[in-house]
Amino acid sequence: MAALDPFAFLFFAALFIGIVGLIVTKGAKRAGVAFAMVVIMLVAVLFGGLAFAGIPGVFQIPGTPAPSGGAVYSAQIQTTSSIDAASAGTAISGDGHSISWTLSQAEMGTLTLVELKVSITNANVGGGPYSLTASLSSCSKIDVSGSFEEMCAFNSNGNEAVTYTLTSSGTMTGSQSGTTFTSSDWATGASGILDASMGMDSTICGNAAANTDYSIVYNMGGVTITALLHVTS
Repeated sequence: MAALDPFAFLFFAALFIGIVGLIVTKGAKRAGVAFAMVVIMLVAVLFGGLAFAGIPGVFQIPGTPAPSGGAVYSAQIQTTSSIDAASAGTAISGDGHSISWTLSQAEMGTLTLVELKVSITNANVGGGPYSLTASLSSCSKIDVSGSFEEMCAFNSNGNEAVTYTLTSSGTMTGSQSGTTFTSSDWATGASGILDASMGMDSTICGNAAANTDYSIVYNMGGVTITALLHVTS
């Protein structure tokens, strides 16, 4: 709950006192008291007007602290990330959130694995433990004789064939369900390497168009992590 505006608080308090006072003095020969109650109600109207106008008070009535926006993590793709096909070059973006490999169409047709190794650090302050979630966001589709097919391979469960592995110097653990990995025991400052190995359908990849970028996109701890495959000719 947010903090209550002080003028709004005073408005309700004065209004309540004024109404109760008028009820108590009704029918009694207490003109002075009744007059005081009227004055209090006028003051209530004044405070109500200030609150309505959005004028801040000189103090704040504390409320219940708002819930935090969620866990915060930093993530950087490691140079040990790899593919199992020959490529003309590899580049990692300055922020460490994307990596690209340059391949020919022939090389793309031999691709069966894209492995991302991502260093993740819990950037939250205090509290905890915190939860980390990593999940597949998208995998590009390739035009195969007029039908667009996803280039990522699928497993027997009908999910994209990604396997997550978490390694760390700490005690963090995790589990995978479908294309999502969840770990619920990250202390403040904890770090680890999350490996996301995606199986690729080489038959579909062999139909990749020249001079086209294809991608596999993950969300890891709230950070978008992208593997780009740039196909030349």
